[in-house]
Amino acid sequence: MKKKLLFFLSLIVVAFICFAAIAMMKGMHSEDVILNQTNNVFDGTIGDIPARMMIYRDGSRLTAYYIFKNDNTEYSLTGSYNRITRHFKLSNNDKTILLNGSIHPNAESKDYYILTGSYYSPEADTESGFNLIPAWGLDGEDKDSIYQYLGYDTAQVDAFTDHVIELVRADDREALSQLMSYPLSVVVEGEQMLLNNEQEFLAQYDDIMTADFKSSLTNSFTRYLWGNYNGIQLGDNGRGFLFYKGSEDKDMKIISISNNSPDFSYPSNEDNGITQG
Repeated sequence: MKKKLLFFLSLIVVAFICFAAIAMMKGMHSEDVILNQTNNVFDGTIGDIPARMMIYRDGSRLTAYYIFKNDNTEYSLTGSYNRITRHFKLSNNDKTILLNGSIHPNAESKDYYILTGSYYSPEADTESGFNLIPAWGLDGEDKDSIYQYLGYDTAQVDAFTDHVIELVRADDREALSQLMSYPLSVVVEGEQMLLNNEQEFLAQYDDIMTADFKSSLTNSFTRYLWGNYNGIQLGDNGRGFLFYKGSEDKDMKIISISNNSPDFSYPSNEDNGITQG
């Protein structure tokens, strides 16, 4: 009788260990969604409004920022992450903005994870939800150093981005032509060309700066932008984007433009800076 009891107890222990190991493996896999000591960028919705969030994790401590599309108001949050349960909590200093969520497999693909949970803010005055999908990671120890690989702080990049958006909205072609670094690499509907000066850019302006392309730029997220050593990308791959970085005198300039049709995909090219995100 004792042997049978010990046998069944051993089976229970083995099953428990296996279950714990599987849970730990799942937790480790999903933990990679919020990488440690990385600025993790997520796109999705917060309270049914398109939003972008950046989360920096240091162990179990979280520092996060988010913006809504077409609104550069930035909200700052802090909180904690539980590696075992995969739950996290974020709030602002006075606890009027609260996000309580967890990491789950994406219903559309089990290979990807999504951040979901409840959201409350004074503006909404009611509890709603959020859904955020991983977009990319940015280096740096804090928000101010995410573009340090190009030698710029975040405030400089944000100011240049806002200036570009302002000129695009105003359709100020003369001012935009002065922000280009020549020769400028341009892709228009799949055809690549080099523009050597402001006059050539202005001559091609209407073909480059179409209504759809300008809409892509002005309706893009303007913070926590993807980039590499080729530059920083504004816009999206489906409707067109532009790259910019510092010139020799450290002034930021637009170094390449891809005004592509929705079904056009341009291959990576490290030489001219036209790179898919």
